[in-house]
Amino acid sequence: MTNNYIAIIWAITFGIIFFNDYPDRYVIIGSIVIVISTYYIIYRETKLGKKINRLKINQRHI
Repeated sequence: MTNNYIAIIWAITFGIIFFNDYPDRYVIIGSIVIVISTYYIIYRETKLGKKINRLKINQRHI
């Protein structure tokens, strides 16, 4: 997963070095949105996964 984020950084770096192309605010905002949304999804799925497992365990003991 982190390789994808490193690819964003490398793409921006190569754009600056080889093409003198600096990222505008939309690239920066888009990158931040991608990173934050990914971590939010991981957090949410982790919480949902724990609740689902508890429900399954509780149903087995009944």
